[in-house]
Amino acid sequence: MTRLEKDRLIAWVGYSDCNIKIWGQYERLADFIFEEFPSTKRRLDEISVPTLFVLSHAIELALKENIIFFLKYHKSIHLKKFDNMAHLLKSHNLINLSEEFKIGFYRLHKLAEGDDSIKIEFNKYFEQLTRLNNILQRNTETYS
Repeated sequence: MTRLEKDRLIAWVGYSDCNIKIWGQYERLADFIFEEFPSTKRRLDEISVPTLFVLSHAIELALKENIIFFLKYHKSIHLKKFDNMAHLLKSHNLINLSEEFKIGFYRLHKLAEGDDSIKIEFNKYFEQLTRLNNILQRNTETYS
């Protein structure tokens, strides 16, 4: 094995020091799984639960990062689904995180006096997230 090949096998974990960077790695992993796994000729159900867990955690990190981003602009520190920010950051509950994300979006949309078409578009995507959450929520049958 050449030095370059060995270097590719080194994982620089220190470069993953925030949720958004980790989320990016999850995104690349999901792309890799769906692009490369079919070429193995193996059944996807052999890795389905770990794959769902990866997708679930990626969504969790993205929601937390967006909630924090929204807080910078709408300035409301009042959370609806969590007692405080520490509880939110420790939570794995995709449904409550999604609801908090939606509340943050609505607050920011109102503050910015956004166009109704933006809210309609957001709600279309949020419906898809809700359906996905029902599959991925860790306390559902998916993980039992």
